[in-house]
Amino acid sequence: MIFPVEMACRSLIFHGRPAVLALSTDILEHKRAEQRLRAFSNLGRRLSAARTPQEAARILIDTSDDLFGWDACTFDLLSPDQNTFTTIVCIDNIGRRRVDISKQSAGMAPSHYARQAIESGAQLVLRPQPPGGSAAADNAPLSASLMYAPVRNNAKAIGVLSLHSHTPRAYNENDLRTLQALADHCGGALERIRAEQEIARLNAELEKRVRDRSAQLEAINKELETFSYSVSHDLRAPLRSIRGFSEVLLERHSSQLDDRGREFLRRTCESSHQMDTLIDDLLKFSRVSRSELVRQPVNLSLLAEGLASDLRKAEPERTVEFLIAPQLAVEGDERLLRIALDNLLRNAWKFTGKNKTARIEFGFATEPEGAFFVRDNGAGFDMQYAGKLFGVFQRLHSPVEFPGTGVGLATAQRIINRHGGHIWASACPNKGATFYFTLPPDASS
Repeated sequence: MIFPVEMACRSLIFHGRPAVLALSTDILEHKRAEQRLRAFSNLGRRLSAARTPQEAARILIDTSDDLFGWDACTFDLLSPDQNTFTTIVCIDNIGRRRVDISKQSAGMAPSHYARQAIESGAQLVLRPQPPGGSAAADNAPLSASLMYAPVRNNAKAIGVLSLHSHTPRAYNENDLRTLQALADHCGGALERIRAEQEIARLNAELEKRVRDRSAQLEAINKELETFSYSVSHDLRAPLRSIRGFSEVLLERHSSQLDDRGREFLRRTCESSHQMDTLIDDLLKFSRVSRSELVRQPVNLSLLAEGLASDLRKAEPERTVEFLIAPQLAVEGDERLLRIALDNLLRNAWKFTGKNKTARIEFGFATEPEGAFFVRDNGAGFDMQYAGKLFGVFQRLHSPVEFPGTGVGLATAQRIINRHGGHIWASACPNKGATFYFTLPPDASS
């Protein structure tokens, strides 16, 4: 038998003659203790990097081989209800060669000792070697030494590790305690892996649901946009006929009608004109969603100055002070951003129409979050109705008081959303309103 020893030598004189005193100490257990310490240290480091039960099982089995050696091994995991075993790794010695038979072993019932290990703790089984050294029908050596250790996490068994050796009395109680410590060390890693895999599964399922729902919503939106565009476009021709004939009747044959008839005809012309405007705005709203987003640097300050100039030219009799912050630039679709900003500024222009000293401001605010804004000192609105602001044809004031179709803010919101931003408002009745909007620099359609 060969075993490690530690030698100490010293020269001396013995009975007047030179001699050497040699002392030897058996350090087998010391070496085994060092080996176990290294094994546990490496095991923790390697298990922390494992991402699947198969990886963790392989690491545990390799460590067991370094410490004890084995001719066959099995690593089974228990289902959460502890009723079903799943073979993760199964290796046997076939023809003096280790062969992974995990797939062939899948579905096989666990041994009596494996179940006993789950119920009562680690099991050491030492069998006497039969005559001839083999007992199986295929002349394969019979396992003479076996160890079964439950893999536990917080004292709850989640699996079983078994080692088999053909050598009689290859294992002892100390080995069994060490194997149990290894298995317990692996239990926490396996539970972490299970949690990570469950989180990954739930995330994948959630992402799939989001993708499916987004695809459904996109398809529905496209259908609605196509329907809106088609209906709006097809309605214009008959509407223009109604409007045209009504205006001809009013112009050429009004003398044949009484005052009540002329009033009815006048209202028909006005309603036709209003509906034509609604259809036109609806078509514009539909085009905003259908057009491709072309990103480029956009100077919003210059856009606002140009739009303010257009508003002044359209109603030169009004006195409105514009305060436009300089050099406010973003990346986005210049054509669409012009439409959004035009709708916001026109909204402010309209609702300051009854002010003798109107003021409209465009700038950038850092609170409550970084956002551009259009602020006015006009009619404002009650915040309890703010949810209606961005709906198509939704209005918070009567058309008689402030004319319009209720599509402008919905169009602005659609454009901001397409750029990856969002828009909201803050207001108070008769004290003006502020519309905030964000435009993330990395937004895309």
